Amino acid sequence: MPRIFGAAIAHAHGGFFYLASVTFILCLMLGGGTRGGFLSDTVLQFLSLPLLVTALWRLCDLPKSQDRRCVLWLVGAVLFLPLLQLVPLPPAIWSALPGRAAAVEAFGLAGHDLGWMPISLSPAGTWLALLGLVPPLAVFLGTLLLTYPERRLLSLVFLAAAFFSAVLGLLQLAQGPSSALRFFAFTNVADPVGFFANRNHFAALLYSGVVFAVAWALDAAGRIQQSRKARRPTTEGLVLLIAAATVLTVLICVQLMTRSRAGLGLTVFAIAGASALFFARPKAGAWLTPSRLVLSVVLAAGALSSQVVFHGIIARFAADPVEDGRLRYARTTIEAAWANLPFGTGVGSFVPVYAGVEQPADLIANVFVNHAHNDLLEFWLEGGVLSAALVAAWAGWLAFKLLTVWNPRVAWGQEDIDGSLARAAILLLLLLAAHSVVDYPLRTSAVMSVMAMACAFLVEAPEENSARRLRSRDRPLERGDGGTTRRSPQALGRPAAAAAGPVMPRPPNIVWPDSTEEARPRQRPERSPPLDRDFS
Repeated sequence: MPRIFGAAIAHAHGGFFYLASVTFILCLMLGGGTRGGFLSDTVLQFLSLPLLVTALWRLCDLPKSQDRRCVLWLVGAVLFLPLLQLVPLPPAIWSALPGRAAAVEAFGLAGHDLGWMPISLSPAGTWLALLGLVPPLAVFLGTLLLTYPERRLLSLVFLAAAFFSAVLGLLQLAQGPSSALRFFAFTNVADPVGFFANRNHFAALLYSGVVFAVAWALDAAGRIQQSRKARRPTTEGLVLLIAAATVLTVLICVQLMTRSRAGLGLTVFAIAGASALFFARPKAGAWLTPSRLVLSVVLAAGALSSQVVFHGIIARFAADPVEDGRLRYARTTIEAAWANLPFGTGVGSFVPVYAGVEQPADLIANVFVNHAHNDLLEFWLEGGVLSAALVAAWAGWLAFKLLTVWNPRVAWGQEDIDGSLARAAILLLLLLAAHSVVDYPLRTSAVMSVMAMACAFLVEAPEENSARRLRSRDRPLERGDGGTTRRSPQALGRPAAAAAGPVMPRPPNIVWPDSTEEARPRQRPERSPPLDRDFS
């Protein structure tokens, strides 16, 4: 077993890491539905409770750093919004809210008196949306409590799950539209969808895996280069590089077969952006440049899928994007959002609200509008001013993290791969934000859990607050034999013996060499010759 895997598993003491990993895998397998209320979503929410309760219990004993406190406040605000919209209001206040005139009129025509009503126009939908936050919240808190070695192993678990989902997509494509491996009744029967109901959301999982696979490929190249310089065996780096390249090729190949326009376009940006990790890690070795890696993987994926997908891709991009109704959905959603400002219609209330304001001219035959195909507009409609403030706060936090993680003077984590994974997480969040402008990938528990994991990667691991260090000339970094970047004990302001581990009591009359110096035999001091004294 390569040292990196063995070290990570050795650090994954206890069952918390395995609980977090299993829950994350369940989110990727059961969270592919596009709306709340599926049986798979209910089962997933129930199975996520052990991790959520355990993480909350452990979080109470964890020291709250400023970084961790900030992100927890942001998570709390996200949970507070649907809870606030479920608080009942008196009839006089509720009827005065914008956008409630039609509901008041309907109650009057039916002969019913207005009772205490919540802000949400669909309380059941708001409850379902709130329960839908349980799995990603559990994944976020679970990842937040993992150490850096455990986070590395969790990223490999994610790559393995994405690879398995891609293979499942290939089997679905091979068996045809009637494949028993398609787990949703309403799905894209002519394309691979993996564990999802929609090919666009499956594409989001694939380009997410591409980003992390490139990060691990560049780390493997760096390990090979360091082993060559030190004249050590390169087996570990070669195994890791072959595995990362294989996963990367399969993910891109299946991405081409999904024929998702947003997925294909964002995959191009994912590869280009992930290749920028090379410049943040100049030690990756001159023999593996971004152009060589990208060219090799793209050629391999194109050769494997050329006979199947290129005709379908050309047909997809030849279609007029206006015909699918996205612009109509966006226009109607904006009109409804303006009419219900500043409080919104309630999280999860899009379907009944949109159906009530949709014009006959905007109807499309045999099309049911379940989302706005623009998460930002839909969130604005449902949450009003508060949702816009939450999006702005998250964007500001992400911008701050981008400047921090991509700063060449800042070393993140214990090893170079920790910084690469954090930069990959930044890139992944930007891709998901761009995807949310033209679709609704974050309305699935699976993609939302991937986003939660990426956000947690941008928060320093517990008990590792000294891992983020400022590189400067006055405080140089030391390189370990295994490629680990770590600060010397003197630079951290600690005694060398204390930094090396627990100090054992020293037996008497034994000379202990300093931990930063080589052991050398002790020279006995020369004794003075005895004095000649006359005691007579």
